[in-house]
Amino acid sequence: MAEPEPAGTSHRQVSGADLAAFEELYRLQATQRAMRRLHPDPVPREHLERLVAAATRAPSGENAQPWAFVVVTDAETRASLGRLYRQLTRPALWIVARVARSESARRIQRSASHLGEHMGEAPAIVVVCMRQAYPRWLRATRVGQWGSIFPAAQNLLLAARALGLGSTLTTMHLMRHRRLKRILRIPRRYQVVAVIPVGFPKGRFGEGERRPVEEVLHWERW
Repeated sequence: MAEPEPAGTSHRQVSGADLAAFEELYRLQATQRAMRRLHPDPVPREHLERLVAAATRAPSGENAQPWAFVVVTDAETRASLGRLYRQLTRPALWIVARVARSESARRIQRSASHLGEHMGEAPAIVVVCMRQAYPRWLRATRVGQWGSIFPAAQNLLLAARALGLGSTLTTMHLMRHRRLKRILRIPRRYQVVAVIPVGFPKGRFGEGERRPVEEVLHWERW
């Protein structure tokens, strides 16, 4: 007769296929850095549809799916968005440049400045929108509201990386939110959460600087 297994023993293990899937996912996550310098070559429509499809697989509270996406490829509309971003980024990044203390910060500032000047030249611009899906009066739902849209944006960014497309999440539009909505005729009940330029990158994908896991991981208690 077989010996009883100790309490807590389980035959469940992570399979080799699961580990391989994790390693590939981690590779994409680790190299999904902000790519702000993009080639003007058009992105195939089916790739843009794949990005939005990936975004819609994100979780959301009560499965409310509060998202909507405007994908802009029209040259004139992109130029309008480019002018708006140029007006916003020039003064904002001038201030950032004055206070940047490290070479890393200055490098990011220069990259962001380039994007601000050339946003309208990105072959596709994905505008992530969100409708109010939860009661405004309940404080806990405020976090849930945003927590139900940014996973979709991250899915989109990760899908872009998997397809070899460069992208970056920007929020500079918040200073002229109403103007952006008018340009794109976004319904009143929606707000724009992020503007994501997409295109084939001029640079190479690589790992961004991150703090070691040991510095941020706590077991059981802080």
